[in-house]
Amino acid sequence: MVVQYEPLDEIHAIQRKHYETRKHLGWEEKRELIEKKTEEFLASKGYSLVPGKKGCRMVKKVIGNRLSGNQ
Repeated sequence: MVVQYEPLDEIHAIQRKHYETRKHLGWEEKRELIEKKTEEFLASKGYSLVPGKKGCRMVKKVIGNRLSGNQ
């Protein structure tokens, strides 16, 4: 199995957007909302988060020469 690593810029943008627009919520509510939106984004793109030495990475599985989401 081959994996392709991509930066977390899109995830960080989603998290910032939801954090900034939900200032009226408590920290725990914000955290839960951000986790939910992050999971939805990852699922829609066919990614998962993989921990590494320098933090997490978004990983999309590659099967042969084709991305798993493009079959």
